[in-house]
Amino acid sequence: MRLVEIVKNDCSGIVYVSIVDAVEGHGCPICRLLVRAEEELMKSILYEQVNDPHTRERIRESLGFCPYHTWMISDIISRELGIDGLGASIIYLDILSTYMNNMNNLTRSTLRDYNNKCIICEYLGEFEDIYLSEFVKCLSNGGLLGKYRKSEAVLCHKRFSLIYGSIDDEELRTKLYAIQIGKIRKTIMELQEYIRKQDYRVTEEVSPNEARAWRKAIEIIKGARTSANILENTPAVKKNNRHILTSLLGKNFHDTSLIISYNYIEHIWPLTD
Repeated sequence: MRLVEIVKNDCSGIVYVSIVDAVEGHGCPICRLLVRAEEELMKSILYEQVNDPHTRERIRESLGFCPYHTWMISDIISRELGIDGLGASIIYLDILSTYMNNMNNLTRSTLRDYNNKCIICEYLGEFEDIYLSEFVKCLSNGGLLGKYRKSEAVLCHKRFSLIYGSIDDEELRTKLYAIQIGKIRKTIMELQEYIRKQDYRVTEEVSPNEARAWRKAIEIIKGARTSANILENTPAVKKNNRHILTSLLGKNFHDTSLIISYNYIEHIWPLTD
């Protein structure tokens, strides 16, 4: 069963709370949640789950991660206190040893094609399904449409298209479209004001929203900096990833429900035994 199928049916759970928290910020709320997910998944692999056999087996099968997430390891190690090169060394000792053993037995007829699916990309695709499903469901049921209207958040083109195309209610689609257009117009005005105020003859101060408008404009068109936006055709989670994901996050969960942490899907645990 896919994780998106076992999220609570109402709009009162932690998934919804996390979305509301992201909506109250800036930029695309779905992108923000995916950026958090990506960071925490990488840190979990490097620190908590580095010796987990299921996770290591999956990483070994693909000779590590995609190039994006491979170099993300270096970024995380260089800036995160408490995470050094030990986890990466353990993982890549395993990978490089596997690779060398295969090279020793290599012939032209036995050249092996490694599984090139990155588990972080796959997990991230499943998290995106959860967030998008919850966003659509709670636009009307959970009052999310009103919260989105009042916020500074703006859905990126990709997520707006996915959400808009998933809404069956024509009236709700029309309302969401109007809100999105209004937010884009506001961003254009902020960009124009920022440019105008760069003139030495203008004494008005640049507002915080105007100063960040260029970044917001980029994010509206292309989304935030996450592999879910940079890499095309992010693969969906395969059936066996449910067990790997449970192990990765260090918790067990039942099919009845799941809880996702307030700021990020970091721990999943059962509501009922």
